Amino acid sequence: MKEPRLRFHKFNFCFDTFLTPVTNHARLCGWPTVLTFALLASVLTAMSAQTGTASTTQIHDHLRKAAEYLKVNDPNSAAKEFNAVLALDPKNASFLFNLGFSYVAQRNFETADKIFDRALVAAPQAFSARALKGVVAILWKGDGKAAENQLASVAPATDSGGQVISTQVWVMTLERKFPEALQAVQQFPGEILDTHTGRMPKAFFEGLIYHYQGDKLKAATAFEHARVVVEQLVHESPDDAPRHALLGEILAALGQKDAAISEGKRATELLPESQDAYDGPQISAALAEIYAWIGENDKALRLLDHLLQTPSGITVPLLKLDPVWDPLRQDARFQSLIDKYVAKP
Repeated sequence: MKEPRLRFHKFNFCFDTFLTPVTNHARLCGWPTVLTFALLASVLTAMSAQTGTASTTQIHDHLRKAAEYLKVNDPNSAAKEFNAVLALDPKNASFLFNLGFSYVAQRNFETADKIFDRALVAAPQAFSARALKGVVAILWKGDGKAAENQLASVAPATDSGGQVISTQVWVMTLERKFPEALQAVQQFPGEILDTHTGRMPKAFFEGLIYHYQGDKLKAATAFEHARVVVEQLVHESPDDAPRHALLGEILAALGQKDAAISEGKRATELLPESQDAYDGPQISAALAEIYAWIGENDKALRLLDHLLQTPSGITVPLLKLDPVWDPLRQDARFQSLIDKYVAKP
């Protein structure tokens, strides 16, 4: 079984477990996506074959319950189920990842960090283990340097599809190391990175970085290129909410206000919070970003107020770091939001 991979977009992330090199693909996620029941059996078959120690029936039952708890926004109960799984197979890094995410969803970052330390011991060479330590440092303390240090030890040779580069670029962007981020993403040889939210054009990263650097011409050129690529990706998977959200962000960057809002709202319709307590808030966050891009401060701030108190939402340290929220920083209400939630994790 291949190494689980961390998934994120801005602050979105989860773990995917690839069971075969071709199509048997299932997600083992604590935040934001959870296992569907239909995929549990294949996940457990692969894991049982790998470990040969735990009862398939028992693990299946605990994971099924954990997935159900996560989807209805009960991460505390999900954590109990993952702990039960770990009692059966205590050194399984994938189960540790999911247990850790259950605590991340509760905003219990201190416990999550300790669990990811255990995952790092169980899988010291795994990119995911180090990336998780870095992500928690950002969500919990806004410590981009700690995240950068974790990722620095990852060998570039392990980055076949762009997962390492996209994660490093994310961290460098949060640290506002834009020249370094641009250089890193441009070193990737392909046009589309296999990132942690799925396939994403390199041009999107370039457009963001050029925009943050104030180079409007290069940003517009890159975003236009990214638009063409993402429209094709949406055509290939028309019910994929993250792809619609990404297209909405690109259109917002290109100044196509109505189309951007339409795509963002379409994404929330495909994956509403009422149906999925984990992925749903992340799609809502993408809509908030779209509103921020196009100057709809009222709507962006209302969504942020909601997401700052949602278990699977955004955190104050990340809100402070991410340049995507720069259009809101001059609005006094933005600082008021930070002050409102700053004492909370």
